[in-house]
Amino acid sequence: MAAGRAFIFIVILVIVCQVVAQSNQMTAGPSQIPLTLTVTDVFGQPIAGLTKDEIQISDGNQLKTIRSFERDTEPVSIGIVVDKSESANNLGYKKIAESLGSFVDRANEASEYFLMTFNESSVVLQDWSSDVSSLKKEFSSLTSITPKKNTKFFDAISFALSKFEAAKYRRKVLLVISDGADNRSKISLLELKKDLKRSDVCVYIVSPLISGQNRWDVLFFGDNIDTLVNITGGRSFFPYPNDVNEVFFSIAEELDHQYLIKIDQNVADGKWHDLKIKVRVRPEMKKLGDLKVRGRTGYFAN
Repeated sequence: MAAGRAFIFIVILVIVCQVVAQSNQMTAGPSQIPLTLTVTDVFGQPIAGLTKDEIQISDGNQLKTIRSFERDTEPVSIGIVVDKSESANNLGYKKIAESLGSFVDRANEASEYFLMTFNESSVVLQDWSSDVSSLKKEFSSLTSITPKKNTKFFDAISFALSKFEAAKYRRKVLLVISDGADNRSKISLLELKKDLKRSDVCVYIVSPLISGQNRWDVLFFGDNIDTLVNITGGRSFFPYPNDVNEVFFSIAEELDHQYLIKIDQNVADGKWHDLKIKVRVRPEMKKLGDLKVRGRTGYFAN
């Protein structure tokens, strides 16, 4: 008899747990996917003042409902990675150091940074900190670091992505200064692309053009660079060394004019879902020409 009562009690307990779980699921609703969007005009200038009614996001043939939409002016977690391999030795580190100093001066004073260099290994010069004066001293040291022959570009980005696990802000940006060459990485380009798809880090890569550089190297490594940044909604730049400061200014401008939105995740099939993002331009904005919107190219529905 006691065993029978125990069995009935267990059955009732299981049923109650299922009901509670279903109730919680209905209350919580679907998971939400955060996306950071950058909208620019034909000249690459960021566009402010948009509303959620002007953004259209589709997952396959399904239009996604935008649950929240806001201009993101909060501090940012920014990782800065500088290539110190022989192939990148003529990028113009003095100018890069000066331009990075101006970049952090312009950013939200509460933003946090880490700084690392790489060649055949990755070295963290400063870990996460909002101490800009200390960071600037490390920028100045970039010119005195001895370059090494081998370069692990993919490994360096992979390592930098792992550091964002300790970042404290919801917007995460990785700024890489490199020619994109790689001859020793353990991780492949395909594996790195998968890592970037699973991360919520937006990647910008600045690759200053070197005098006398083989144009085939520029095309080959530039294609790798574009592939990586496009996945994350970031951007690549190939400036002449004297234009580096202007590039960092453009990146700072973009970070000041981004939109943070959330859309519903209606399935959890573990698969990659491509997203298409469009801007529906108001009549009075047509004078700006075709607007370009950048954001992550998709998400894993886990």
